[in-house]
Amino acid sequence: MTKDIQQTGAAPAICQNCQAPGLAPQTLFHFTNKQALRGILQSNFRIAYSRERVIHRGGQIEFAAPMVSFCDLRLSELRSHMTNYGCYGLGMKKEWAARNGVNPVYYISSQASLPGDYIAAVREIWRLREHLHPRASDSPFIQENQQVAPALPDQFDMDGTHSKLMELHRYMKNYEAPLYRQGELKNENYRFADEREWRFVPPWNTVWPLAAAQAMDDSDKKAYLNGECGKIPLYFEPNDINYIIVEFESERDEIIRHIEESKDPKYDPADVRRLTSRILSAEQIANDV
Repeated sequence: MTKDIQQTGAAPAICQNCQAPGLAPQTLFHFTNKQALRGILQSNFRIAYSRERVIHRGGQIEFAAPMVSFCDLRLSELRSHMTNYGCYGLGMKKEWAARNGVNPVYYISSQASLPGDYIAAVREIWRLREHLHPRASDSPFIQENQQVAPALPDQFDMDGTHSKLMELHRYMKNYEAPLYRQGELKNENYRFADEREWRFVPPWNTVWPLAAAQAMDDSDKKAYLNGECGKIPLYFEPNDINYIIVEFESERDEIIRHIEESKDPKYDPADVRRLTSRILSAEQIANDV
């Protein structure tokens, strides 16, 4: 066989699945803690409000938005990410992400003026909306423009325009900035762009689309907001899962039993067998990948 190849110059056949990979992986990872992973496997992804801070040349913007976050990383790139976000997670197929409207965030330099200019423009549109469509029926504008005012909603959808612009707000992230975890500074100049984050955010009119960052400091308000958006699960099927990640090798059997004992009818025996082969541990990733 070797002689034939040398004489003809033919190359040995290569498995199609072993071809050089593309620039982007085909899996999005979501990392969390052990209890949350068990909950996701039992009841799908749960949306929760995340506190965000975007620094720009003119100051900073703080807000909280409902979301589920993912990272667009290869297995070989996960070690440092797990240090910050936990060693338990799911790797979901990108086809599933596309079907559910999961999108990459857009990264902005902390020295850029774009975020401040954007927010200023959105506020001006809101001021215009308030001028064109006052809430009070006895406002001077309505009284002075009885014939014009009723036609304005058909000509100018200011609420819709404002909402569409604010939708971009929920995908905004600094390229580099301080990293805080549970209120504690972890890294003074963390490169968020290395995470290649993607987000699922619920439709604008389904829950409170944005909340004040301070609401996350009030346990009652935070619980209420998360309870409301938690009513909108992000569904998946077993076949949408590429990987299940646990921290220790010894936890494989525990996760398998959890899936087998799940009351969710979507896990039939064939699904359990397939998912069993898709379990990786952080130990394995650190040592072998």
